[in-house]
Amino acid sequence: MRYTPSQAAMFLMTHGALPMLTYDTLAEGITRGRQRLVELTHQDFCFDLKAWHDRLARTKSYNYRSIERPGVYPKSLLDVLHDPDWIAAVEFAEQTQLFDKLVADDAKMRQATADAERRWAGRDRFCPKCGATFHSVGDRGQCPVCYHTFFVSHPDGDPDWWRDDG
Repeated sequence: MRYTPSQAAMFLMTHGALPMLTYDTLAEGITRGRQRLVELTHQDFCFDLKAWHDRLARTKSYNYRSIERPGVYPKSLLDVLHDPDWIAAVEFAEQTQLFDKLVADDAKMRQATADAERRWAGRDRFCPKCGATFHSVGDRGQCPVCYHTFFVSHPDGDPDWWRDDG
C-alpha cells in the first residue's frame, strides 16, 4: 500500500511501525510518527491522535484522506486509544522525554553529516575494500576500481558513527 507522508506518519504513530520501517520499540515508532507529523504541520499535538486526525483531515494540502472529516474517527484510531500496549508505550515516551531526545539526536546527526561532507569534499581517500586511492567529491564515495560505495566518516557502515560515546 502507498501512503502519503501524512498517512505514513499517522500510521506510524498509531502502530509504531510501517511495513517497510520498524523501530526497536513501540514507543520509538510512535514517537517517530509524532516527529514526522510535527515536521509536516509545524504544530505539536503530542500523542493526541484525535487532534492529529482533525488537523490532517481539515487541511487538504496534507492529502491525509479524502473520505475522513474532522470529528469522524476511523475505528482503527479509536481501537488504538484503548490498546494497553499503545497506552504503555506513550506513557513511557512521555516519562522519558523520548520526543525531545529523538529530535536532538536527529539534529546532531544532520550536523555531523554536514560536517563530514565539508571535511571530505575534494580530498584523496583510500578504498577500505581494495586500497585504491581516488579523489573525493564528498563524504560518500565510490571506488573507481572495485566500485565499493562507502562513507569516509564511517567506512565500517556503523549507523551510530556520529554519536559521542566518550
